[in-house]
Amino acid sequence: MNHQRNRFLVLMLRTAVLSVSSGFALSASAAPECYQWSSSFSKERFVLDIEKHSDLSRNQRAFSVHGKHVGVCGYKTIAAVTGTIVKATSPLSVTGAHMGLRTHSVRATTAPNDDHKIFCKEVTLDCTSAEQSTTPKTWDCFGRNEWDAVLARGRGLGTTLTKLSRQDGSCKIFQDSGEASGTSFFPEQVPTPTSGDEFSGVVGMPPTTR
Repeated sequence: MNHQRNRFLVLMLRTAVLSVSSGFALSASAAPECYQWSSSFSKERFVLDIEKHSDLSRNQRAFSVHGKHVGVCGYKTIAAVTGTIVKATSPLSVTGAHMGLRTHSVRATTAPNDDHKIFCKEVTLDCTSAEQSTTPKTWDCFGRNEWDAVLARGRGLGTTLTKLSRQDGSCKIFQDSGEASGTSFFPEQVPTPTSGDEFSGVVGMPPTTR
């Protein structure tokens, strides 16, 4: 009798340990992942840290996303990013993941005696993946900014985010808040696309404001 009772207690203890470990695995944040935007915005990067938020249903789980968007307002600029991923958890019913991202970018010229015109606005991405992962190799997306410009690849409406090595140099960029770093923009310093380069927060800006 005691032998059976001891075996039962051991099994209960193992179950508890596995449950706790599983809980930690779901809530712990993995290393941030870096993604490169496609085509016209190939110099831009999204560095995203993803953590479990909650279970939406038996087969769906929500994750919170925090990070930075590199290059949104010009070379070596960054802006904060927040978002949500909803992922299917049961391969027997539905699969894949959806991600919504918002880049919080509102920049204006701030030189003395300037009229402080806004030249960079917020960016929104709506992405999906068929992969069973919150950090797939590729996200297929539709995007727009607050200038009402569609942020697409070539002549199509779609765009992609592709996972890069965390050692990619652009993924490590941080924009200092000091004036020496270029956060105070004179009108002539407002970024303008050159040689085919574009900045997703600036595309669609009316020519009269440049």
